[in-house]
Amino acid sequence: MSRLSELARWLWVETRLGAPPFVQRAVIPFLHQVKEIARLLAQPYMPLYELRGQNQAGPLTVTYGGLGYAKPMLKGLLFLEEPAEREIGRVLVWRPGDSIHSLTSDLTIIESGQYLIRRLPSQSAVIMPFRVQFVLDTRGEWEEVEQRFRRSTRYDVRKAQKGHCYEYEISRREQDLRMFYQTMYLPNVQARHGKLAAMLPEREAYQLLRHGWLLLVKRDDVYVCGVLVHAQQDVIQLKEMGLLNGDRQLMKEGVIDAMMYLSIRWAHQEGYDAVSFGDNWPYLSGIFQNKRKWGATVSISPDQHKQIWLRIQRNTPAVSQFLNSNPCVIVDSKAELRALIVTDDPDNVTPKTEATWRKLYATPGLSGHLVCSVTDLMENPAF
Repeated sequence: MSRLSELARWLWVETRLGAPPFVQRAVIPFLHQVKEIARLLAQPYMPLYELRGQNQAGPLTVTYGGLGYAKPMLKGLLFLEEPAEREIGRVLVWRPGDSIHSLTSDLTIIESGQYLIRRLPSQSAVIMPFRVQFVLDTRGEWEEVEQRFRRSTRYDVRKAQKGHCYEYEISRREQDLRMFYQTMYLPNVQARHGKLAAMLPEREAYQLLRHGWLLLVKRDDVYVCGVLVHAQQDVIQLKEMGLLNGDRQLMKEGVIDAMMYLSIRWAHQEGYDAVSFGDNWPYLSGIFQNKRKWGATVSISPDQHKQIWLRIQRNTPAVSQFLNSNPCVIVDSKAELRALIVTDDPDNVTPKTEATWRKLYATPGLSGHLVCSVTDLMENPAF
């Protein structure tokens, strides 16, 4: 990264973290639009790539185009191993037309700003938000806040606390940040994401600390995890989390649940209206489940302008397997968020299965769930 790029990145982070609330409300969305226009002017042609590999049901070929941020994540969902990748063309962003489609692909996925996504056809396609955010309302008495947690979550918190002494402390000391970054943050990201890990640069961690706090959790007098937090107006944002040595056993023992609980409790005691758990890929498993269990509401951040457009070109076993195995959040025709669940026989879903889906996917902020088959999606646009 050039010094000019580093300076621009530093200024961007400083603006987002340090600007007064009225400036953030007025300026940040505008800056996102300026960035999108500048990017389109600087790079009017979007490269298209062919990804070819295997998933659990057989061979799969995908045409991918766009910004590239979500590509590593999508590869992990689409393929069993790293797919073969080659550039197959370039598309003028202002006029994508039919040139984004490859006759040899089973799926076409475009990751871009809304300017381009709005110009793509709706037939056989869905639109997903690039990321979704989770925000928990912490107003009212503490007992009211706890009642927003799922019953199983309240049980898990009590179980984690049983037999251990969990405490927290708030720090702005650089030596504590250094310890957190080296022994908790980096090992945890590497353990979770491996080769796909995208690290927060250490200099940006120090920027976060200057504009926020570090919440460190002790268990039996040992620091076991922590999170960098930042206050934006009346909302506490949990920005970057770390787990001691990235130890998965600590997670199984409920250390992360204890950290989340203590962070929410601290925010409530300090008089904040809400806690933001950060953003998440638009798939309904994994981290999505860990955040929704606290009763948080899912939404799209006001400054999020990127989306993912996915079009089915061929109904193959591999396409069906991918869609069946990865229920996701989509933006429907009313611009509302819905859960999309793909199944082979939607007309014969049992009440027990329906109840399981409601238990797994019903989330404040989702207007409901759409159950359909791959054939349904190809014949009836979901947006």
